[in-house]
Amino acid sequence: IQLENEYGSFGNVEENPNDLRYMQYLKSLHRKHLGSKVQLFTTDGVNQATRGTLLDADVLTFVDGCKNIDSAVQAQALLNPKGMSPFLCSETYTGWITHWGQAQLSRTASADMIKVISRVLGAKNNTGSVSLYMAYGGTNFGFWSGSNWIGKAFVPDITSYDYNSPIAEGGERGIGSDGGDKFKMLRDLFGRTLGQEIPPEPPLPPRFALNGLDVDEEFPLFEGNNLELLSTKTVQKPWPIAAETFGCYFGFVSYQADIDHVGKLGIPFFQDRVHVFLNNTHLDTLYRNDKPKNISIPGKGLLTLFVEHMGRVNFDPVGMKDTRVGILEQPLLDGKALRTMWTMRCHDFSSATVQFNRLKWRKRSIYGSDNYTPTLFRSSFQEHKYADTYLNLDGWSKGVAWINGFNLGRYWNANHPQHTLYVPGPRIHKGTNSLVVLELDAPGRNVVLQDKPHFD
Repeated sequence: IQLENEYGSFGNVEENPNDLRYMQYLKSLHRKHLGSKVQLFTTDGVNQATRGTLLDADVLTFVDGCKNIDSAVQAQALLNPKGMSPFLCSETYTGWITHWGQAQLSRTASADMIKVISRVLGAKNNTGSVSLYMAYGGTNFGFWSGSNWIGKAFVPDITSYDYNSPIAEGGERGIGSDGGDKFKMLRDLFGRTLGQEIPPEPPLPPRFALNGLDVDEEFPLFEGNNLELLSTKTVQKPWPIAAETFGCYFGFVSYQADIDHVGKLGIPFFQDRVHVFLNNTHLDTLYRNDKPKNISIPGKGLLTLFVEHMGRVNFDPVGMKDTRVGILEQPLLDGKALRTMWTMRCHDFSSATVQFNRLKWRKRSIYGSDNYTPTLFRSSFQEHKYADTYLNLDGWSKGVAWINGFNLGRYWNANHPQHTLYVPGPRIHKGTNSLVVLELDAPGRNVVLQDKPHFD
């Protein structure tokens, strides 16, 4: 059982007593619940291993990455009791993460992958062990895609976690940047290493496609009490608070307040993406990586700040210092604190099926992007078998999609490189199926279900 993952990249058990106590507490907690016979271990990069482990015969230290096998073997040997250091590369990378805004899906060379894995297996007289990160990456369904912090920028991950791994998101063979078949090459290597025949490769799951699926119903979020209908929690305060402060951990959060004069609106600190509306008229969209700017407020009325949570930063000590989402400081009007009562609502769509079924949908009338406000759109289709497919949202801009109440994840066509969302066959019903799309910026006219993914 792994106690922690790469804690040495953030803490330092050698210098900080609190970090040491934290790791010791984890160990005692595991022993309390799992007993003394379970092997415990930690994982860190070669250069951070001493900072994130316990120099304890009861806890082994393993390292990840392992491009330099000699350094990895030496680091583990120094930190583990003599005779108790089996070599395991606990994260041997087969590909890499892709972020929104990249020109293309991340790909790595299959030959480089095989070279590293071969060296890991050949370490310490051919006794090395390998844990593939990833053998199969899969999908960040729902709101589970995370983010990175690169330089000084917030960089959210795409919904697909294909990772260019040996098994692609939909079960296909992963192809490296050099054109090599990662699955076949890895299969052949394992066969040679084990000296035995590998079991046959299973067939791909069945697929289906539907062209030109009409999206003919709508539910505008900002009309009437629709925001209230779609909220799971509501609080009122004389100042805005972070979404997490009132138990809203995923999805969206809306902030509404009445303002009584014109001026320049400033939002000194927010995370991650904010749509600004006055009386349901769109004024601007702010993104946490952009330079701060003031927004002209042309009149009195209801100010709505609709905030999208785009995925928590999950690596980098700087980026992880403050991962809260929402309006994190008091907005300013002409440089002065906007002192008014705020109504804040959580829209995490945690009960999407129930919520969507009770809404009063109407025939679609919204098609353009002029004075657009976030809107739910709905369509339906008939299917007679369980099969995988891919939802193509070309022509749409940014949002989230659900099949039969199951959250497929985020799409962001304007920002590359992912243009389809994977739909697993078990989520398809025999008979009528429901598709719901929450479009934030500008809607398309229809959607397509296709039998292949589309990445740039």
